[in-house]
Amino acid sequence: SVSLDSSIIPVALQNGDLPEQSEAVRSALESRKDISSLRMLAESTRGGAKIFRAMYYPSIAAFGSAGWSKFESGAQLFANNGMGNWMVGIGASWTLFDGFSYSAKAAQYASDAEKLEIAASMLRKGIEIEIRDAILESKAADSNLIASQQMFSAAREAYDLTYDNFKQGSGQLADLQRVDDQLQLAELGLINARYRQIRSRAALLVAMGQNIITIDSEEQK
Repeated sequence: SVSLDSSIIPVALQNGDLPEQSEAVRSALESRKDISSLRMLAESTRGGAKIFRAMYYPSIAAFGSAGWSKFESGAQLFANNGMGNWMVGIGASWTLFDGFSYSAKAAQYASDAEKLEIAASMLRKGIEIEIRDAILESKAADSNLIASQQMFSAAREAYDLTYDNFKQGSGQLADLQRVDDQLQLAELGLINARYRQIRSRAALLVAMGQNIITIDSEEQK
């Protein structure tokens, strides 16, 4: 008998309950790095358009200075005990016309931001489809596992009965070989069904933006 070693497989991949589709989609939109990076890139690009539009606004700056000076000389005519000086002012500059350079760049950044938002919207739709397919596959894998377990139990019972009859001398060797082959096929189907269930759970968790692999930093070193 060959059994599937599941000691290192996370419990969430083995028999975790399936989430609702809306909950899984919300988790994906909050956790997946691809959708968040597109969203942040679109916001950054739209901010660049605002910066170039702001180039047409007037720039106002204030400046000021203050000081104190003292001069000593042998001649009393040129000497002074010190005097202060100060200056305060305001300056302004305004770009009246630049050949539409800034406006063209602002329009380009705004267009790029729109393209990124469209790509993010298409990615959200793709995530919804991916999660829906992953949930359906997980449900099918669960049903397949239950059917494989029942088939294995039936094959095991048939093998035990045939083996007992064979030991008592009332069974045929050909019958024993036949039920043994059926038992091996049923066991192989059960292992494949368990693998399919774990794989479907892993695909669902990845689609939801969850990490299924934990790497220890000490082992990585």
